[in-house]
Order: sequence, then structure tokens, then C-alpha cells
Amino acid sequence: MPLQRKVLLLEVLLALAVAAFRVKLMSFRKLALQLGRQGCQASQQLSAAQGKMALDTEWMMASLCRRLPIQPTCLMQAAAARSVLSRRGVPSTVFIGVAPPEKGRRVNAHAWLQCGERIVTGKAEAQKFQPMVWFG
Repeated sequence: MPLQRKVLLLEVLLALAVAAFRVKLMSFRKLALQLGRQGCQASQQLSAAQGKMALDTEWMMASLCRRLPIQPTCLMQAAAARSVLSRRGVPSTVFIGVAPPEKGRRVNAHAWLQCGERIVTGKAEAQKFQPMVWFG
């Protein structure tokens, strides 16, 4: 694996750890401040380099999450990916949506990260949810 990919792997892993602590220990109100400006969407226009970084981050996040002993939540993944991308100047938006509750659940919510037209985290479930709040 090239050095640049190893660095991205380490950064995604560390960002996931930080996001896990924030999600577990912070109130949502404080966590929301870390996600960006509420109600704002990031630019949909990406350069080729930004698009490649979004794709690389998506791949790295999915690969890591499959191998971790504990599955990070969708909010942890979205927050971590946003952190990684923002450090590289890549615009992204965290969406939090809701769907009708599933059996045995009071609330059915999901978070995903979108970068340009690409959904970087939470892609498999995003279509089932109606965005209620977003941070760009």
C-alpha cells in the first residue's frame, strides 16, 4: 500500500475513534457544533482531486468498518469522514434523516455524509430516510 494510502488509513481510524468518543460522551447539541453549520449544504461542485479524495475516503471507511470488532454507528462514520475531508479542504454535508419507526423502535434515524453527488458514508440506507437536518 502506498504511503499516502497508509496515512489516510491511519487518519480515518483516528477520526473514527474521536467520533466514537464524541458521540458517546457529548450531547447532540455539542456534537452538532462539530458537524458544521446547521441548515447549510456544502458546495456540490468538486474538483477532480476532491472527488478522488471523497472516493478514497469512502473506500477506506467501508474497508475499516468491515474489519473493526465493533461496528461504528452511522453518525460516527459521517462525523469521522467529514473530519477527514474537511482537513483536506473537501466540502461535505452531514445529513440526519428519519423514517417510519421499525418494529420495537420508537425512532428510526440515520446519518450519512454527502460530498458533491457522492454519498460517502451511509449510502445503503440513505434512500429510505427523509433528511430532517443537515450540517455543511
